[in-house]
Amino acid sequence: MHIKNIYLYKNIYFEIKIDEEIITKTMPIDLEPNERKVNKLKLVEEVKRTYFGIDLKYKDQSLTKTDFAIFIELLNAFISNQLDHKKIYELPFFRAKVVFKNKFAYLAIAIGNETIYLEKYECRIIVNKFNKLYSKCQPIELIGL
Repeated sequence: MHIKNIYLYKNIYFEIKIDEEIITKTMPIDLEPNERKVNKLKLVEEVKRTYFGIDLKYKDQSLTKTDFAIFIELLNAFISNQLDHKKIYELPFFRAKVVFKNKFAYLAIAIGNETIYLEKYECRIIVNKFNKLYSKCQPIELIGL
């Protein structure tokens, strides 16, 4: 088992745990087709990898602790103009607010004493990359690991 941080965008990473299991299989290497007989077998080792989404992080700070929907749905809501620009969204690991700079909307996310500003395009990149990676993972937040 090992942990890997996969870069999404602007110092936001998807942390995954990779479990590896070695599986030994037998493979026929010499067959007699007419008699359906195997004359020789070979042992082949295969590595089976299972991926588990652990966290979304900004640098080394947690954004979600496996509750990815909190962050991803916030980004989706911002992309589709569903956030109230007068409201501060207080979430377990960060605060978010829609701000305007030079007549453009940004999602300001405050994590600890740092704030990152994301454009809608950047939010789409993060959501798209996350969804592709997460589709390969086992959903551990649903089973409580």
